[in-house]
Amino acid sequence: MSKEKIIKWLFESLKIENKKSSLKINFMSENYIDSLGIIKIISGLEKKFKFKFKKKNYSDKRFQTIEGLTEIVLENERSKKNNKKNRE
Repeated sequence: MSKEKIIKWLFESLKIENKKSSLKINFMSENYIDSLGIIKIISGLEKKFKFKFKKKNYSDKRFQTIEGLTEIVLENERSKKNNKKNRE
């Protein structure tokens, strides 16, 4: 998966204008999303990009911005690939 695809998906899902300055907006405190919405984003990301969030991700400060959430998704993807490689 590419960083750009994740960012595009998040902008579309959160209905935030896709511009560089929006990457650091705290979409929770700026009321772009509520608690039900975050559940939809989590399940949507997991389904679309075929990975599972780790429990520690939910308390990560980066979880509240598009830029940070993208980093978390990419880290989980790398971790998934490394685990698969180690099992082979």
